[in-house]
Order: sequence, then C-alpha cells, then structure tokens
Amino acid sequence: MRPMVDYTLYLVTDQDLMTTETLEAAVRQACEGGVTLVQIREKKASHEDFLAVAKRCKAITDEFGVGLIINDDAAVAAEIGAAGVHVGQDDTPVPEVRALVGPDAIIGVSAHNVQEARRAQEEGADYLGIGGITTTATKPEAAALSMGEMDEIMAAVDIPCVVIGGVNAQTIPLCKGHAFAGYAVVSAIIAQDDIAAAARGLRQVIAQVQEGADGVAMEGDVVEGGACAADGAPEGVAELRDQIAACVTAVKETNPMAPSITNFVTIDYVANAQLAVGGSAAMVYLPDEGEMLAGSPSMYLNMGTLMPVYEQTIPRTVKALAAAGTPWVLDPVGIGIGSLRSELLMAAKDCKPGIIRCNASEAIALAQLWGLTTGEESGVRGVDSTDSVSDARDAAIALARHTGGAVAISGDEDLITDGQRVALVKGGNPLLTCITGSGCSLGGVAAIYATCGEPFIAALTASIVYDLAADRAGEVADAPGSFKVAFLDELYRATAEDIAGYPFTLQGA
Repeated sequence: MRPMVDYTLYLVTDQDLMTTETLEAAVRQACEGGVTLVQIREKKASHEDFLAVAKRCKAITDEFGVGLIINDDAAVAAEIGAAGVHVGQDDTPVPEVRALVGPDAIIGVSAHNVQEARRAQEEGADYLGIGGITTTATKPEAAALSMGEMDEIMAAVDIPCVVIGGVNAQTIPLCKGHAFAGYAVVSAIIAQDDIAAAARGLRQVIAQVQEGADGVAMEGDVVEGGACAADGAPEGVAELRDQIAACVTAVKETNPMAPSITNFVTIDYVANAQLAVGGSAAMVYLPDEGEMLAGSPSMYLNMGTLMPVYEQTIPRTVKALAAAGTPWVLDPVGIGIGSLRSELLMAAKDCKPGIIRCNASEAIALAQLWGLTTGEESGVRGVDSTDSVSDARDAAIALARHTGGAVAISGDEDLITDGQRVALVKGGNPLLTCITGSGCSLGGVAAIYATCGEPFIAALTASIVYDLAADRAGEVADAPGSFKVAFLDELYRATAEDIAGYPFTLQGA
C-alpha cells in the first residue's frame, strides 16, 4: 500500500547548513516543530554513511508519524523502507527508481518547466518539486521561476506540486492563491538556531496562507475600511492592518539592520529615516562589502550617483542576495541615463528584488527594459516622473508578477501591488517633493520593514508611514528645511496603531 504523505511543511536537510551537532538532532527538533515530511539529502556521503544516517533519522520520523524521503539513492530508500525517493533532472531516471523501490513508494521529481513536469508525470512521478521563488545558496545554478511559470507547471499536471527554493516566512505569503500542495524548506529551518521554533513559525505562516484568498478583493471591487463597496461583504483590509501593525511592532522591538548601497546625495537622509522607524543602517559601496552584507535580513540598492566600481558592486551583490534568499529593495532611479545604469538594471532582472520602489515613469521604463510590457516610452526626466501613477498601474502589476514580490509607486496617490492586489494610499504633503531624497529614503525604510514582513506588507507599511508623517509634519512646518526635520520626527513618533489605522483602498489587480 502506498504511504500517505503530507507535503504541507517539507524539510529538506543539508548538513552544511545545520546548526545542531548531528543530523538526527536537527530532524528531531524539526519534527517537534511540526514538519510533515522530511527528505534526507546527502550528496557527499558514501552509500554506507548515507544508509546509517538514514536509518537513524527514520527511527525519529517514525516516532512522530512523519514520512521520510531519500534524495536520489533508491537503494538506501528500499533498504530502510522509506516512504519514497526524490530525484532531480540529472539523477536516476524515474523508471529505474521505480524498479528499485517498488510500486508503493512515493517518487518525487524536480521540474523547472512544463516539459519536464509532463515527462515526470508520464514516467510515474507521484509529486513534483518546482521553483524556486528565488535562487538559493544550496542550488545557485537553478534559476528562480515566476509565480506565473509555476502556475503553468501546476496546470499542466495532475500530481501534487511542492514549491522549493527560497521558501521562508517572507516568501510563503507570496504563494497565497496558488495551488501548491506544500512548501519545501531548507535553510529557513535547518540553518536556524532554534529549529523547532522555526518550524512552528512556518506552520503558522502556511496556515494563514492556506486559509485561502478571503482577504483579497476581486477585480472591480473597491475596499475601504474593511468592507467591499461592491457588495458590503467583509474583505481583507482588517487582516492587512493587523499585519502592518505586527510588522511595525517587530521592527521597533528588534531594531533590524537593512544595509544600503544608495545615492551619495541622500545617504544621510536614508540612514536617518531608517533609524527613525526603528531600524539600523549600514552604508556600503564596494563589491566585497555588498556580498558580505547580502546575508542581512534585508538590503536596499539605489541606482543613483553611480561610480565605475558599481559595475562590479551591483551585479555581485544582487547575485549574492538571490543566492541567500534575502529580500531586497530596488530603486531604479535615473533609469535611461547612460548605458551602465541599464546594464546594471538588466543584471537585476533575474535576481528578482522583493520590492521595487520607484516613481511612475521609472516603473514604466523598467517594465519595458525587462521586456514585460510594450508601448509608448516612459516620461522619465532625470530622476523625476512626468507620468501619472495610474498610467503606471499595468507596468507595476507586470513587474510584481515577474518578481513575485511587490512594487510601490510614489505620487499624488501611492500605488502598491503584489500582482494580485493593488493598494492605493492618498496622503502626504507637497513639500516632500521639495526635499532631495524623499523617494530614496522611502526605499530604505521599505527595506527595514522587509526584515519583518512579506514584500507587499513591507511596501504598504513604508508608503503609509511616509504619508502619515508628511501629513503631520505639514501641520507644523510650511517650508522645506523645517518640514524635513518635522518629517523625521513624525516618522519616529508614529506608532503601530497610527500606521495600521491610516486609510487606504484595496482593489484586485
């Protein structure tokens, strides 16, 4: 009889990353925390060593009623009676695995496109591992897939699909509304100091995602104050407000650092804004510094005031960020000015920033540069925008769907989207446009919130706190110099309740 397996939270082990002295200790803690399936991956071990550790781990998973999958080595799986085997495209073919493990074992296959997925199903695979959401340190050679690409794979087969690659508490919420059977996790569990707590936390995040799309307004619906204007039904604003408050509170309690490679004109302003909301700042510009800090909780990259060394710094840093699965914020300021800027932005395309923070013209230009939209040229004028936020809506949605993250466009009415939802925040003060670096510092603050919230929440929270602080600063200042000081003060004073309670509108993309 084929074993029943639960793919919900699927741990894939890696002894190079684990924080425990033994793999068995890591597996036990993960099972205590609520993982539902474990895959033992031992690419460097001999058959004998693999067999020995697999036997010890199976005794633990059996104790917790958790299925055990063996990576690639079908002989080990057959000998210990594992629930199944997982193979990659370059590993043992599925028919050969089936011959070794018999008809009742589960066979999983890694698939990166529709053709591989269909072939795996035809050969007898029971589930697929698809992804990743981002590139990872464990498999840096594997390209990340967009949500659209993963949806196409899932639509092409009839077997369960588990997302793997860059899966963590920040990226799991991006999967809401998609048909994943489960979430395969490596470093977000095995590399954590408290493995059981990490697993429990991920189970909670997954539970929220699996509640469905109840909190998302459909196309044409407008949501304000927690109710859908189309039919009066309660919608997702209340849930979003809770997430915003939680994000703000977590930042103020933990003082997270989000390093920046940013515009020299605005370094001071970016750093002070990050400090004001409760974060910590670090400003760098050299390639090795960028790579070293890519393992931070989040990072901010701004394309202003480029220097020749950035030809190395930006590509090396974004690759390191993608490999580490770090959520990062991109500000494509000055897009279209010179060939180097375009080359650097193209280098960022496949490394998929978690948040793109820009003005309307920059959003349109970036979507065109990345080949996501076509149409008239954007109205970029230096670092300023001549396009309206509404003009950039389609470009923003296309960018968000490509990255799997969020896009925040600043204007008379800010637009924030994750490709499924569009939030509109109207507020602020015209004096913001009289201060150099308001947009740059907003990107830095978004990076701070990205350390504690998924991209859409982080981008929305940053936009709201800026509009709130500008509203309040405008009540006490009527000129740019005094306004800038008052604005930083109000960023500092804004509470979680103040920010979460600020009005915004939610629509379907």
